[in-house]
Amino acid sequence: MELALQLHQSVSISDGAEKQFSSSNANTLTATMPVYTGGKNELTIENTENAYRSSQFNTVRTRENIKLSTIKAYYDVLEAQQTIAVDKESVDNYAAHLENVEQLYSAGSKAKVRSPSGGGPAF
Repeated sequence: MELALQLHQSVSISDGAEKQFSSSNANTLTATMPVYTGGKNELTIENTENAYRSSQFNTVRTRENIKLSTIKAYYDVLEAQQTIAVDKESVDNYAAHLENVEQLYSAGSKAKVRSPSGGGPAF
């Protein structure tokens, strides 16, 4: 599509006895569109519409990825909290076991250890 703007101004002054003065202005705006472009304009419009739809799909995909990342992070936190609870329980169990062993040791109990020469399995 072509767009042309033409401005024209003319002034004429007469020095004669009549002392005439005349002025004229002319403005022209012209727009032309070729009759046949070989489908170039239609393809340009179609490409622009496709780019617009693509950007809409990219926006939806980005939103969905944000939702997925948020949900995944939430479940990762829940899993980490569960792991911490299991680890704390293990620590508490080992602490209770240590306390039991210390009480048995202070009461005079000794661990039973078999010697390798005793014929039994060695630990």
